[in-house]
Amino acid sequence: SIDPADVEARMVAARIVAARGQAEPASAALRELALDLLEKEKAQEALDVLREAVHLVPADRHARRQLVTLLHDLDQASEAEVYLTRDVAGDDPVMLLIVARAELETGQIEEGREDIRRAIAHEQVRADALTFMRELAARQAESAFIVAEALAEASLRERDAARAVAVMSEFVMIAPEHVGGAL
Repeated sequence: SIDPADVEARMVAARIVAARGQAEPASAALRELALDLLEKEKAQEALDVLREAVHLVPADRHARRQLVTLLHDLDQASEAEVYLTRDVAGDDPVMLLIVARAELETGQIEEGREDIRRAIAHEQVRADALTFMRELAARQAESAFIVAEALAEASLRERDAARAVAVMSEFVMIAPEHVGGAL
């Protein structure tokens, strides 16, 4: 009996439902509210609702995924990384690339290596991974090399040696001091 246009009442109702131990219905109500707000082009309010959903039900992967996606759409990637985990990313290549990016930038090399390979197994994120490699090369050549190497390996798996060579050549051009790139 809550007015669908009353955002605050819908949030209060979701909090009450969550307090009664019904986490999934509460989170589902908040996710639906966020979608309604996005349809009305109220992105900031939708962000607040999704933050609330993640706060009330931390294990809700759907709410986290919605929140991370919206934060990225609004160019708030640094906040998105706070909410994104490997578990939340699942097999979504775009989300995996975001996770890998955060890991490589913060020195989590082995985790980043694994996640960048998983992400670029999907063609749709390779251009973004290449852009990331270019940006990273000036700051962290070793991490950039991991991205270049993963891109080259993906190309070789697809029997595209020319693309593999092009990626590694570009890496060597932008990070010539990196020993790995010169091998």
